[in-house]
Amino acid sequence: MNVGLVWGKQSGIRSLADAKTKETVAGAVGGDNPTSLSPRILNVVAGTKFKIVTGYRSVNDVQIAWERGEVDVLTISWDLIRTRFPDQIKSADIVPIYAYALKRVPGLENIPLMSELGRNDAEKTFLQIYAIGTEIGRSLAAPAGVPKDRVAILRAAFMKMLDDPEFKAVVEKGGVRLDPLAGEALATAVAEVLRLPVQHVAQARKFYEGLLASSK
Repeated sequence: MNVGLVWGKQSGIRSLADAKTKETVAGAVGGDNPTSLSPRILNVVAGTKFKIVTGYRSVNDVQIAWERGEVDVLTISWDLIRTRFPDQIKSADIVPIYAYALKRVPGLENIPLMSELGRNDAEKTFLQIYAIGTEIGRSLAAPAGVPKDRVAILRAAFMKMLDDPEFKAVVEKGGVRLDPLAGEALATAVAEVLRLPVQHVAQARKFYEGLLASSK
């Protein structure tokens, strides 16, 4: 899951609603990167006033600028930030104001999901397609045409690995939040997106093309 983060005291922003009333600078890598695209989408569908500053070479560079106070908003992995800044999150110095995902995770139940903000079929469809990438995450995939029995073996082996005590110990030692998704569940989520009405997908494509055009 990626989230939009602000330094609450520094930016004067503590919620997505606040970002609708005050121009807030979002650091970004490029026009089609989530660091740029997420705040741009929110400007359209939620009425926020993000001023998007592009040109940073990487998300790491945006994070450095954010830490220095050069930009107010950073879109980045929640797991990375919660590992690096646990005290600042606990004290609410760092505040998540939106989540780029299909579903909520523990601790962020009240943060607005971008996938729920669409106002019409085009926006809802686009946001569902946009957010499915966070659901897929760092998944393992086999080539098309692999026999079902072999797919079942691979899935069973993956789940067995997740339950392995040694694997669990390594995860715990690294302080990694593990939120695995079974192969069947992932396949279902992807299939739902693939079944979206063709006309809505065409509308979503136009919406996306408009976003990219506005970034040039």
